[in-house]
Amino acid sequence: PRAAGPCSSDGPWRSQLEGETKRLGCDAEVRFLGFVTDTARFFAGVDVLAMPSLYEGLGVAALEAMAAGKPVVAAKVGGLGESIVDGITGFLVPPQNSDALAAAIARLIRSPGLGASMGRQGRERVRQTFSLQTMARENESYYRELLSAAS
Repeated sequence: PRAAGPCSSDGPWRSQLEGETKRLGCDAEVRFLGFVTDTARFFAGVDVLAMPSLYEGLGVAALEAMAAGKPVVAAKVGGLGESIVDGITGFLVPPQNSDALAAAIARLIRSPGLGASMGRQGRERVRQTFSLQTMARENESYYRELLSAAS
């Protein structure tokens, strides 16, 4: 199954974004990959994951990047504020603030040791907090609380 979205190969924003990268002269550096199934291979080639989202649920892509040992720079929206520990596993920036996003990315690029440290801490955070076992245990606990409150 392929994910469809506004930037997918047939999405309404794809051609507009491709045109904008060409206009800005950065089309040789920017690639629109579409839906990625091999996340391990994808994240092997990533130094920093930037998520300038306006809306986000849990932020699975951020968790995948952290599990791969990559630092994340993300807008503080939705569940990203719960997933990323600001200054520890990545940086959280105000939504729609491209200057703050760029500064955080630049900081990580200029300080590879900081990015590596954040990546290690992010991997450990995912292992401890977002593993299948931990999530199942916490969901079970939550449902037990609901059942206790209902009786």
